[in-house]
Amino acid sequence: MAKPSAEPATPRKPGRPKAPPGPDNGRTRIVRSAARLFREKGFRAATVRALAEAAGMQSGSLFYFFRNKEEILVAVMEEGMADVHAAVSAAQASGGPVAAFRQMAQRHLEGILDRDADHMTVMLYETRALPSAAERHVRQLRRDYEAMWEAQIDALIAAGCWRSTDSPRLSRMALMGAMNWAVQWFRPDRGDTIDALVDTLAQLFLKESE
Repeated sequence: MAKPSAEPATPRKPGRPKAPPGPDNGRTRIVRSAARLFREKGFRAATVRALAEAAGMQSGSLFYFFRNKEEILVAVMEEGMADVHAAVSAAQASGGPVAAFRQMAQRHLEGILDRDADHMTVMLYETRALPSAAERHVRQLRRDYEAMWEAQIDALIAAGCWRSTDSPRLSRMALMGAMNWAVQWFRPDRGDTIDALVDTLAQLFLKESE
């Protein structure tokens, strides 16, 4: 996939990095281009120079917005988690327990499998690259997100629509593992679709449809 095109560099004053880009090309542009680069190359292989080039700026300009590369990685994960959490939360309110479950699964899978789902793919693979304090922060974001799924499983159990009623926590872990592992094998070029995957999840985890 092509990197974002670079724009002409702003002249800089001697002894300091160039002035930061305008609001449309600043922090958000760095985070989005970094998400793509981290997904393609991996966090450790992505250099500061490559991050700056992908964002269309000089290397020093990154540090107007972030103290280091690890802070950029945290921002990528925060943005991805916030987007998916908002989408899945809206889906949770979209109907009865089964209809909401299917919509939640749809939104989650779109967040990790769509062509531009860079942020969440990075989240799945690069958490161990974070410093310990940042890793705890990101893991808490994941726990908050997964608590929403556990609440939905509770609602499905109460409605008599969930296959396993022994442990909502284990059910949630099995479900999240099944969805997130799709990153490894999902191939639209051979006919895999998110709709079909949602149907399969419903068959595996639900007793019946609404």
